[in-house]
Parts: sequence; C-alpha cells; structure tokens
Amino acid sequence: GMLSSMIAHELRQPLTVIRNYSEGIKEIIHSPAYDATVLGEALKVVDEQSIRASSIIEHMRGLIKGKESKVQEVDLNSLVPPIIETYKDLGGKYEVDLVTLREVPISVQVDPTQFEIVLLNLLNNASEAITQQETKALISVAISCENGEASVSVRNEGVLENKDSFNNLFSVKNSTKTNGLGLGLAIAARVIERWGGKLSIRQNNNEVIACILLPSL
Repeated sequence: GMLSSMIAHELRQPLTVIRNYSEGIKEIIHSPAYDATVLGEALKVVDEQSIRASSIIEHMRGLIKGKESKVQEVDLNSLVPPIIETYKDLGGKYEVDLVTLREVPISVQVDPTQFEIVLLNLLNNASEAITQQETKALISVAISCENGEASVSVRNEGVLENKDSFNNLFSVKNSTKTNGLGLGLAIAARVIERWGGKLSIRQNNNEVIACILLPSL
C-alpha cells in the first residue's frame, strides 16, 4: 500500500549509499596498501547513512502512531527543492516544475524528515491522479507566503480517475484502514495539523490542487 511504498522509497537512498560504499570498502581492504584515511571516511559515510535509515523508520512510526515531531525552524525555499529531486530519483512518473513566489527565506516550524514524507506522499498522489494523455503531464509545486501564512501547493494537470474517492479523501482521518489513497492523506493532514497548519485539497476544472498551509515565522 501507500505507506509501505513510502517507507521503501525513503529507505532506498541510504541503503543504496551503504551498499555502494560497502563495495568500495571491500576493494580498499583487499588492496596491497590501502589508505586508512580513505577507509575511515568511507566507514563514516556508512555509519551516517545507517543512522539516517534508522531515523526514517522512527519518523514513519511517529507518523502512524501520532508521536511528537522533532520540530525545528526551516526555510521552505531550501527544504522543498531536494524533496523534488528525491521524487525524481525514486522514479517519479512526471516532470515537476518548482515555482518560488518569494526569493527571501520562508521560515516555518516543522519536522524536516516528516515534511519530506508528507510532500513525497502528495507528489505520489498527484502522479496517481493523472490519467494518461497525449501530452506529457506536469506537476507544479509552488512555494509562497502571505499574511503570516506559508504555503506549499502541488498542482497536477489531468483529471481524477475516481471522483468519489476525491470527495472522501479525508473521511478516514481517524480510521485504522491500511490501504488506499485516503489513509496516506489522512496521516499527512494529521501531521500538518500538529504543526499548527492545514492540508487542503480541491479540484479546479481538470486540475487537482493539494496545499500545505503553515504559520510562517
């Protein structure tokens, strides 16, 4: 389901790095005269990525169980672009266009890892909501801030395959169902609410717009 896919996606990057560096370490230790400094640096990377993998699992458990987030001040203009690159690295189906409406920092209080999981969820949902068309579909992500409220919106071209599901996306917010699109969005909405924000989704003609609203600092 969506949650297992998100976990697999999030873990793929650190596990890939660990595997690649492990192969490199094997070559180093079997060389006649290896550089201990290089070996130490490689082991440090493996250690850092193993800690990251463990952190991802803990954050996912926190998302599901509603545990307290490790909230800190972050700039959305710095936080969002790497998440879009992660979406692409993980085999995202469609091109993503990033629009930043303010060049100055847009600071909010969030848990960076959980925010990444939430935004990846929205990008995945946007991909799934797009139907195959003659022209290549585009997902647009916009960052803005107005009247003390920061926003990150995900807009996808195309139409919803199932409008009944769209109308009830948040009806399972307190449900224990473990499958389908709704639970992923319900968890995302709950996480954003813990940061004092709100997740809204609306349909505008043939577009679906998901918007994360957060108090700006």
